[in-house]
Amino acid sequence: MRKNVAPTSDMLSAVGSAATIAAETPTKRKVEPKDADIKINNSNDYQLAARTILSKPLYEYLASGTDDEQTISENEAAFKSWYLRPRVMRPVGSVSTTTTLFGQRLSMPVFISPAGVHALCDEEGECASARACGRVGTLFGLSQHATRSIEQVAKATQGNTNLWYQSYILNDRDMTLRLIRRAANVGYQGVFLTVDSVRFGYREADARNGWNALPPPHRLVNYDEEVASKIPGPRKKWLAPEASAVDKSKIYGGEEDAWDQNTEK
Repeated sequence: MRKNVAPTSDMLSAVGSAATIAAETPTKRKVEPKDADIKINNSNDYQLAARTILSKPLYEYLASGTDDEQTISENEAAFKSWYLRPRVMRPVGSVSTTTTLFGQRLSMPVFISPAGVHALCDEEGECASARACGRVGTLFGLSQHATRSIEQVAKATQGNTNLWYQSYILNDRDMTLRLIRRAANVGYQGVFLTVDSVRFGYREADARNGWNALPPPHRLVNYDEEVASKIPGPRKKWLAPEASAVDKSKIYGGEEDAWDQNTEK
């Protein structure tokens, strides 16, 4: 987070009129002296700190949910139903947080689940997040909608991180399989298969903030290798601009549905 204290004036320059509001708001703001008073004492404090560093549109993009955010409320309530079970009169000389997940040893029952566009918050994007997981011995899930590619993250971690890949089932099933094979070829150990995102919910905070485009120079780089020549039939809107006949401003400017959605249409 210390890297993110400097304002980035051109971070949200938009492509196309759909991103005009977002273009006027930097993703990071200048940190005021009072922000240094935030001490990290628990996991919730990271969110408080993020609010002081990130712009309002970016923070709400990360922190908000869809519609009335009922699912967020229910998820938080569900976690509160879990308790630590105290054990008494037991040896404590070898207490350990290690656990096993699908046959793989983790240093703790916590890992980074797949979430897209890390480069909006850190200049190294998903590479930085994955290396951090490697240092502490836990799992990193790379989103298909990452801002660093499958191969870039594998190279950055040098085999020191337990990498998993998140796969959306795209309408183009061949592309879906090619992306998974790319991950397998560079050492990813498993796949998170996302099956509930045929269409995303309506994000009211994004609508209010005009956050409807991926600001340049960022892009969904895992599609860059999926060149148009490999794909039969109509051009696919989620390809990299250089690989598609669809205009870049439509892909990343919010004119082709939402930029971070997958669609079966």
